[in-house]
Amino acid sequence: MIPGVRVARPATIQDALRMRADLGLAGRPLAGGTDLLIELRRRPAPGLTLMDLSRLDDLRGVRAEDGTLWVGALTPHEDVARSALVRERATALASACGEVGSAQVRNRGTLGGNVANASPCADGVTALVALGAEAEVASVRGTRRLLVEDLVERPYRTGLAPDELILAFHVPVQGRGASAFVKLGRRDALAIARINAGCVVEVAEGRVVRCLLAVGSVMPRTQRVREAEDAVTGAPATNDTARQAGDVVARRMVEVSGVRWSTPYKEPAVRAVVARVLLRAMGIREGP
Repeated sequence: MIPGVRVARPATIQDALRMRADLGLAGRPLAGGTDLLIELRRRPAPGLTLMDLSRLDDLRGVRAEDGTLWVGALTPHEDVARSALVRERATALASACGEVGSAQVRNRGTLGGNVANASPCADGVTALVALGAEAEVASVRGTRRLLVEDLVERPYRTGLAPDELILAFHVPVQGRGASAFVKLGRRDALAIARINAGCVVEVAEGRVVRCLLAVGSVMPRTQRVREAEDAVTGAPATNDTARQAGDVVARRMVEVSGVRWSTPYKEPAVRAVVARVLLRAMGIREGP
């Protein structure tokens, strides 16, 4: 594996939580390993113990549960993308997971690992934030739930305590609305997102009555842009409304991240991505 790194394999969730408590910062959970193993090869950490969670089958799968979808933290991206429940009731999440990396990465990498890594460009995070999903996290001290938007605090840092593990995600279904996800990368295949966006939109009598909108890669962390949500809600479901929301997000990006060398590219790009994701959820073809 990696010189100086030990591997331990808990057999149950309780074993994993006890191990997490005992090891603290000297232990790192290992799910798919598609991010963690690359990190450790770049920056070796002698004395580290990797907690291989592959035996914890109770943390895999998707099921309907009290108006939400329960998605186990160890569920591979490909399984989420192919789930009929997710495709029907949380379309943005299925789309996002279907665009993560290569087929090999999607079959190995997990949704929980995607969130725990807390990359600003993580596709799964953007979809979960847009859908208003909660993460269920646990330790030997107990279990708590918090919004994924609040769990991811800054680039590559979460609000997880050193003894906590992500067990699952509770994803509200899109209900009478529709959700969508759009990603812009450097190239068509295997691209890390330069900009991504997810949304939930409900339209009634030609007007938007509910809108949740999240963007990733353009600010230090994935987050909802509530100013854009407010601008859309109550407005006609049209190309103009979608473009106005894109303008709001572009302004917000500059306010939060400042003007950088990439800003002249990113401003029009984020406008286009936001407009596209909203139109897709509205069921409207993108116009001139």
